[in-house]
Amino acid sequence: MKFAYEHQGDILYQVENYKFRYQGVEKANIELMYFLDDEAYAFQFNINDNLIPEEFRCSANNNRDLCEKISVDFQEFAGTFSSKQKALQAAITMVSKIIIQYSKVKPLW
Repeated sequence: MKFAYEHQGDILYQVENYKFRYQGVEKANIELMYFLDDEAYAFQFNINDNLIPEEFRCSANNNRDLCEKISVDFQEFAGTFSSKQKALQAAITMVSKIIIQYSKVKPLW
């Protein structure tokens, strides 16, 4: 789909909301954005865990500083994703790494 916009930067996108449970405990809200013009996805998240430093609780997939701090390849997270599954998997990966690194929760596996 392509839409005619009035201004540069105008964009129409669909939003889906998800909740992520880590080790059975609800830890994050994930907002998946579907950009209709490009048929591409991106995400942002909000982690609900006061043990995690505030600067890591809320972010998006294209945050270069965050990617460096949690040791993920920024190139894999920058921009948009070609499918809903790829975007959601990247969100799970990013949120899980933050939880493991900053909340002192040890993975069960």
